Amino acid sequence: MANIALNPRQQPSRIFLSYKRNAEPDESVVRTILKGLLEASHSVFVDRMIKASEMWAERIEREVRQADWLIVFLTESSSHSEMVKGEIEIARNQASTSGGRPRIVPVRLSFEGRLPYPLNAYLDSIQYAMWGGPNDTERLLDELKSVIGGSAMPTSSPLPNGSDGECSSIPAYAADLVPPGGVLDVEDPIYIVRKSERKAISLLDHPGQTIVIKGPRQTGKSSLLNRLALAAMRRGRKLALLDLQLFDEGTRKNPQEFFSHALRLICDSLGIQHGLSESFLHERGYTYQCTTLMQDLVLSQLRTPVLLAIDEADRLLATNFRQDFFGMLRHWHELRAKLASREIWRNLDLALVTATEPYLLIDDKDRSPFNVGYVMRLEDFSAAEISELNRLHRSPLTDGGLTRVMELFGGHPYLTRRAFYELASGGPRTSPDELLAQSLEDEGPFRDHLRRHCLNLVRHPQLTSTFLSVLQGVGVVDEVNFDRIEGAGLVKRENGRVVPRCHLYAEYFKRHLQLS
Repeated sequence: MANIALNPRQQPSRIFLSYKRNAEPDESVVRTILKGLLEASHSVFVDRMIKASEMWAERIEREVRQADWLIVFLTESSSHSEMVKGEIEIARNQASTSGGRPRIVPVRLSFEGRLPYPLNAYLDSIQYAMWGGPNDTERLLDELKSVIGGSAMPTSSPLPNGSDGECSSIPAYAADLVPPGGVLDVEDPIYIVRKSERKAISLLDHPGQTIVIKGPRQTGKSSLLNRLALAAMRRGRKLALLDLQLFDEGTRKNPQEFFSHALRLICDSLGIQHGLSESFLHERGYTYQCTTLMQDLVLSQLRTPVLLAIDEADRLLATNFRQDFFGMLRHWHELRAKLASREIWRNLDLALVTATEPYLLIDDKDRSPFNVGYVMRLEDFSAAEISELNRLHRSPLTDGGLTRVMELFGGHPYLTRRAFYELASGGPRTSPDELLAQSLEDEGPFRDHLRRHCLNLVRHPQLTSTFLSVLQGVGVVDEVNFDRIEGAGLVKRENGRVVPRCHLYAEYFKRHLQLS
């Protein structure tokens, strides 16, 4: 295909290139694409353009939201990058409220495997570009220029592994050792089973359960929900999953759109022919109508047990209808006990996942679904669980190394597992001493994770202020903001004091938040 020059009538586009830094082939491909798009008179941004004196998190947020196009380069490694996921989420939210811009173009770099959840839900339905080696770079550049100019992406490449674009809530396990991040697969051989998980699964032997999974960010809540879903299906239940992180910003701002979308997703998940439009609910009475339709259209029609699993419930924190929604779920829980509705509603199990303290989502405890049924709180790993992780990774650490890992990460499930992955995967930091020594560096093994936290904090200045007071040992005055940064996984209570969740956070954020 010949090079495509910018049409004189075509306005230059603003383009954001999302990729994993310091990795190949990512760096080499992005350098060539950047050069070619700049030569075509487009305005292109990559994060290396940020000056040392700039507040990089604010710049990232601004550049994504102002872009016309987000081109995301995907490899096995970058598909697990927290920063790549964060940039995609910003783009999706912006597009939902600004006429579809930025548009997302996925580019797979010698990678045809399954994307991890939730990236597969975000991207599998979008036609992607493929790069198989250096000889494809010019062809890829031409395709991207063409798409930016208004042409469709060539459709010669099928979706990977025979996928039809649908997102399975329980994907097939793909490898013996995959980079940690996001929901762990139900067949992950390195998964640590907690005692509370065994109890929750045993409850599914009886109909009409409500199970609440609470805990800070990245303690394994969504992974546990996935395993509960599988256990429920093995017991004959049908599954409807509402992952609220997949509801874009526009949907979460409009109660009619939210309730309509949620009910249609439930029906679609259960294979129910419903004929419901995108705006079938009347302006008032959303919860009444949803309850009626849930009973008449779903439970009465199916006559079989259903597990309704709701992940990322705290995504509704900023909505003005959250109390109505969660009050409705509590009502559904209570309908199981009423004689007139008991027979139908006992066929509904509820599983709710939240990182936010429930009172922030619904302040009336008598209407809250988070304090009924079986409530389980996931904590950080214990020393025994870290020792078991070491064994599952073929024991790369001695007792002294295990002590250092516990001191640095405090049992943080994601960081601990990431450390073991780096040690066991034969990467550039295979020595425990090297890994731990580089943990605080800007280009270290935890760079994406730490920068994602910075990106989130910059969007919420009041939370940054509260976190800084903890880092400085001042304590916490605002309990609401404390509960929110605890839910974000940044702090914890220890011996009556509020402290950073782990030593890595304490040291890293003292350096970086003070600068801003």
